[in-house]
Amino acid sequence: MNQTTHQPNHLAQQGNLSARHYPVLYLALLAIFACLAYVWILLPPFAFLFFLVYIPFDFYQAGSHVDYSFILLEACIAGIAGWISYEMLKLKIDYPAGRPLTRDEAPDLRIRLEALSKKYNAPQISSIRIVRDCSMELVRTPANGFPFLCSYSLLIGLPLMQSLDSRYLMTAIEREIISLSVMHKHPATWLCFAGQQWSQYQIAWQKSWSASALMMRAFFSWYAPLYKLLSQSACCMQQYHADQKVHLALRDETLVHMLITANISNHYLKNEFWPNLYSKAYRHKQPPYFPYTSLDHNLRAKLDEDKAQAWLNAEMKQASRTSATPTLRQRLEQLGIYHADLPPTVTESAAKYFLGSHLKIIASQLDQIWLKTHEYEWQQKYQQGLQQQQQLRSLISQAMRMCLTNATAWELIQLSKRYQDQDHNLPICK
Repeated sequence: MNQTTHQPNHLAQQGNLSARHYPVLYLALLAIFACLAYVWILLPPFAFLFFLVYIPFDFYQAGSHVDYSFILLEACIAGIAGWISYEMLKLKIDYPAGRPLTRDEAPDLRIRLEALSKKYNAPQISSIRIVRDCSMELVRTPANGFPFLCSYSLLIGLPLMQSLDSRYLMTAIEREIISLSVMHKHPATWLCFAGQQWSQYQIAWQKSWSASALMMRAFFSWYAPLYKLLSQSACCMQQYHADQKVHLALRDETLVHMLITANISNHYLKNEFWPNLYSKAYRHKQPPYFPYTSLDHNLRAKLDEDKAQAWLNAEMKQASRTSATPTLRQRLEQLGIYHADLPPTVTESAAKYFLGSHLKIIASQLDQIWLKTHEYEWQQKYQQGLQQQQQLRSLISQAMRMCLTNATAWELIQLSKRYQDQDHNLPICK
């Protein structure tokens, strides 16, 4: 491991240890570090206003060329500060990536979301966006370069909607909404949302190449990644806090079942579904099926109980790790649960329940985005597959003549695993 990789990991581990042993001190220090960004953001407008008020007094008291030189310097600083403040005021922050979900496409989901916001006295969610990964996140987006007027977007992964039923999905959404509640807000929540804002500012200022943006771009280019690294433990605290509040509010096993179901589905996607699909690129010029259109069926048909139990057992034995996302074991242990059973099988997904006939349209749109994103990679694998199949035929011919070396025999075994029944060639390789 090189030094540049080791340094961030070391910082994250130090932050995790500090948060574990001295959580109050950790949050206080992180809050001070977060205030550094607020000070930097407010520095230009305050400098502009200060010099705007102070320059007339200096001008009135000036009596020499030196005094007028200082006034001219102050005017230049005020002009630069005002220019930067104007750039900050008109800075455009892009909404989080994702396919917007309209009220007409999911009216029941929108009604329930608004009811949860009223229940917990939380700000209304301005938009729901469907994303391609198996996740859910509530994102706060500032209106401009000053992080005081914000809107909230709920990002829901279509694979997550296809993994959970309607009750589990609403439980996951309730976890996000409760983070905004005035009654249940945790100090770590503000620190996590601040990290989102700094990352969005980093991206927004990188797109601006005006001379006045140099100061902000230079600051957030190092500050945002460092803050994200140091705030990992705070984000874990926020996750634990939301879990505990929802678990107490529901007073049943719904939250636990939701966490387990989402985790097992994520294992299936990472270990089977996506690897199996990408492996077909070596044989098929075009994908034989599209992921998001077929995922709902595959989760029901191919995720059997034995695999789910094995993944759950492995997850419950997994050691703790330093990350912004805690493990399933860590989250359950925070709820006082040290042994978990498989939840009931999901029969109707939340995607079908809430989206209805719109599910096919949305899944098809995400499939087209996926295809455009991976088309070049797919074709590269297909061309590689053609070459490997030709090599496989050559190796089989050599094996029939008993001309294989140890290296070529091993290559034959590996290619046989991918392109044909391995057992036909293993006796020849021996």
